[in-house]
Amino acid sequence: MIYTIDIPVSIGQTVYKLGNFYKIVETKVEAIVVRAEGTYVKLECNSVYETSLKTLGRTWWLTLEDAETWVEKNNKKIL
Repeated sequence: MIYTIDIPVSIGQTVYKLGNFYKIVETKVEAIVVRAEGTYVKLECNSVYETSLKTLGRTWWLTLEDAETWVEKNNKKIL
């Protein structure tokens, strides 16, 4: 049986992650990891950890505008 996975990012792509004190950090995707329990990305800014694709739009974003909009909607200050 063959499964397909729709992955919205590619290795080397610039993405934006929520950092300390709601600061938006620009980083790059270093790797994409597919496991039985889910799909993850390794980001350049914290490549020791794997970030779940499920958190896309909550803790990391594909565009700076989406990240800023989320921070503003959640009443968090961008530093």
